[in-house]
Amino acid sequence: MESLTLTLLLILSVTGIVVTFIVTLARSSGRGLYSAFNASCSSFIDHSLFRFFGIPLDLLGGIYYIFILSFSIAVWFWGDLFWGFLMIAILFGAFFSFYFIMIQVFAVKDLCEWTIVGALVPIMNLGLFLVLVPSEAITVWASEVHAVVSMSVTGFAVLGALLAVVSFFLFVFFMDDLRMSKKEARVLSFLSDSAVFVAISILCLGIAIVWVNEIISEIQVLSLALGVALVTAVCEFTKVSRIRPALVMVSVKKSKMLKKEKELLKRLAFGVEGISLVSWLCLAFLFWYPAEEVAISQVMGMYVLLIIIAFILSQLVIPDPYENNR
Repeated sequence: MESLTLTLLLILSVTGIVVTFIVTLARSSGRGLYSAFNASCSSFIDHSLFRFFGIPLDLLGGIYYIFILSFSIAVWFWGDLFWGFLMIAILFGAFFSFYFIMIQVFAVKDLCEWTIVGALVPIMNLGLFLVLVPSEAITVWASEVHAVVSMSVTGFAVLGALLAVVSFFLFVFFMDDLRMSKKEARVLSFLSDSAVFVAISILCLGIAIVWVNEIISEIQVLSLALGVALVTAVCEFTKVSRIRPALVMVSVKKSKMLKKEKELLKRLAFGVEGISLVSWLCLAFLFWYPAEEVAISQVMGMYVLLIIIAFILSQLVIPDPYENNR
């Protein structure tokens, strides 16, 4: 079974490398990719969202497949030690692939089968891994590195909270004039990319912790934390793909949006920032505070209440649009 799993992972990874190479070649040469569905692949490849930390997604995909090939070969020759690292790499790839499929579908709104296939291969890797994985090997690995993983996920949660605080106050500062420049949007998008990376890291490492945990109360807290991590990822996705491009369009270009629509956009932007901030702070609390002292129902109720309060307060910190015209 292990040989079958590794063989299929190697085949899929080689397929992914071929696809990413074709996309890289088309992007670097400026040639268009043939699409059987008459979609414009260049509309996504040339889009600003086809980058993460400024790195094109095809290059990141190539790096991912190299990691999968390396860990698969390491498992083949050196055994159980590398099963856990292979699992983390596969989880990373699957979460990032889903994130970028959402960007292509909801932000760019122009599908290209080459980039879709390149993103689906990591998800197929995850499905294959979950079906054929030797669970005993993962359990042994996760047990041995449990302390390191727990410390790492706590560190990521604290880092995410710090990023959220910086992002929120920078956003309020940048929006003091109710406008957002492209430079300001790039700064905030970098922070959002960092937050997405941290959130996905928490999800991957959190799953590894849940894998070996047998204490029901701790599993409940970890499950809630992973749910909050998903909320933060959705918030950052919304900021990067929808809100900030719209704010820049309204600020830089002559937009035909009605005054009420512009006001709604700005209120939504402040609201999402507030929800994101509260979610990150709650996430840091859940991983930092001892799980055995957390009452899950109270924390869930408090989290929902804080989100509502954060949204209301975020509407109060919006600058007065009439003050600048006096």
